[in-house]
Amino acid sequence: FEIIAQTHAGLMETRPTLLLIEDDPTLRELLSVRLAEAGFDVVSQSAVAAAVAWLDAHTASAVVLDLTLPDGDGIELCRRIRERSK
Repeated sequence: FEIIAQTHAGLMETRPTLLLIEDDPTLRELLSVRLAEAGFDVVSQSAVAAAVAWLDAHTASAVVLDLTLPDGDGIELCRRIRERSK
């Protein structure tokens, strides 16, 4: 899953997709804005189940995740993501 963005010169470029998993809405919005400014296409999720469902259908270039999520452990989710990438 990649988003194509148009540059100022009219050329097309592909931005890497970053999955942000954070349950705090204020922090999630702040991080989303900053990461987008850094050049990422940011997809944000607020829980483990939603992140896993998204990952079942898409691929992320990078993942930033909270360690304490309302429906699971961020460390365990990290392990699951790493296993999928092998």
